[in-house]
Amino acid sequence: MHVLKSPLSLGEITPSLGAMLHDNRDRYTELNAFAERQGGSYRHWTWQQMVTDILRFAECSLPEAEPGEDTTDNRVAFVSTNCYHRLVSEMAVMGTGRVAVPVFAGYAPDMM
Repeated sequence: MHVLKSPLSLGEITPSLGAMLHDNRDRYTELNAFAERQGGSYRHWTWQQMVTDILRFAECSLPEAEPGEDTTDNRVAFVSTNCYHRLVSEMAVMGTGRVAVPVFAGYAPDMM
């Protein structure tokens, strides 16, 4: 594994996506983490709600990759609009050591 090092002090580093999500949930529990337009208004999810949903999705849908497991073929593609459920799904996939491949629906053909 190739590790990049900087001569500059980088400060505290979050060790993983999961650690960052847990840390943000603990720090910003009731603050909004995501907003989605639904009809003419916005629905908001707090950090607590979002991290809980990510953990539930991962636990129910995706077994965690074993240490040293070859995850080369463990890609999960999403064909979806930019929405809360796609974000939760992507975070759960990445949190279990897999690769999320978003394919955004609604793009013009020349952008696909």
